[in-house]
Amino acid sequence: MPMGRWIALLLSAGLLGGCAPPGADPLPTTPAPATSAATTTPAAAPATPTGPAGCEFLPEGVDPRACDTPVAADPPVPESAEFPGLYVFSADDGRIRCDLNGSAGFVACAVATQLTPTPPGPECDAGDWDPDFVYLWNDAGVWAAGQGSCRGDPLTSELGEPPVLPEGAVVVDGDLAVLATPDGVVGWNGAERHGLAVLGDRVVTW
Repeated sequence: MPMGRWIALLLSAGLLGGCAPPGADPLPTTPAPATSAATTTPAAAPATPTGPAGCEFLPEGVDPRACDTPVAADPPVPESAEFPGLYVFSADDGRIRCDLNGSAGFVACAVATQLTPTPPGPECDAGDWDPDFVYLWNDAGVWAAGQGSCRGDPLTSELGEPPVLPEGAVVVDGDLAVLATPDGVVGWNGAERHGLAVLGDRVVTW
């Protein structure tokens, strides 16, 4: 699986090269994006609830299904034959490519058209800052979502022509789910109440 982008993210966050905080858990063996306070797009506080009672934490405009804990069903896209446990797919007419791995605890998506800019993160030794990358992941038990990364090798879904996640369809893997919407995607962990959404050219996280 391409690892350059993940390694660049880990380096930019100081999680490789002996910069991990004292007492921190070892790095996960499966590559996953790192978080940075400078790269997380604050979720707009919703003026009105977007779903049933108890779902007021969702940013305005996010599909209320992201309030739920996902239930596994027959996946609308196949699991990767090359990388078991990984789902790779596109959405929104191929504008968005996503990798999903529930056991590793991450959703990562690359968007082919420019998103609303986000402040640049740390200096990127492996390439330029890429604002058109969004992710949700579990870092040593703490869930977080964000936008932007140092450029590196592409996601697996950016290679070739991955299957299309149809609009309105949801792929579920473990505690994670991704929904294809008319103008983007929504990825979330309902149990932890964390997620991300690409809404046209806007990214919101919670």
